[in-house]
Amino acid sequence: MHPRRHIPIPIALLANAILGLILIEANHYLSGFSLQAIIPASFVLYAGLCMSYLPGLFVCIVSGLMMDASIPTPPGYFLITLPILQLVIHRLRPKLHREGGLDSILITQFLNLLVLLHLSFLYHQQAPIPLFLSFIQILTSQTLLLVILPTHLAIQIALSSALGIDVNEEEAKSA
Repeated sequence: MHPRRHIPIPIALLANAILGLILIEANHYLSGFSLQAIIPASFVLYAGLCMSYLPGLFVCIVSGLMMDASIPTPPGYFLITLPILQLVIHRLRPKLHREGGLDSILITQFLNLLVLLHLSFLYHQQAPIPLFLSFIQILTSQTLLLVILPTHLAIQIALSSALGIDVNEEEAKSA
């Protein structure tokens, strides 16, 4: 097996770790307003679009463990959710632009919205929060995702091509 084939795994893990740290800082400042930005779909877009299934699954599991450790959700929530999101993006990959076109961003926004609605339902069962606050939190997360997602994906793709990895060619070899 060629060692160049495994380069996208550390690229994705490093980019997701940096994004996770940025989100922790953003959530620290948003906590003063009783808000929290949760954007799990951004952690799986590169793994779903540009990596074969098993390495992408590995990246999603490690990223899910990192998100479970940093966001107060039920135990293992993101460990289960991120691989499901990766599977959906991976199955839709032939219809999506790998460089982060509008269709990729819209499907990621939709998947993120589904996760946020599910989390809002879970939180509402544990401790009821005002509907307005839940709406503002979803709006904040979706806006942050729209701002961060294209840059996050472009950095990962640019780093891959700088290291000599053509994600389209690598996927064609593994298929």
